[in-house]
Amino acid sequence: GYLPASSSSGVQLAFCAVVYAVPDRVHGADAAGLLCADVLTAISADARLHGSYLPASTARGEEHR
Repeated sequence: GYLPASSSSGVQLAFCAVVYAVPDRVHGADAAGLLCADVLTAISADARLHGSYLPASTARGEEHR
């Protein structure tokens, strides 16, 4: 996946998670998705990173225009 380039420098983040071993009854894509979600949560919680990489929004998935 990737995040839209929202900074004035045009820097864009891309990410990939590969999980080689998961607990029984856990799908690899679910485990990898949780890793990516953790990274996005950490970016969102840090004001500097949030301002640099996440677009401003009023609702989930809706960007300011």
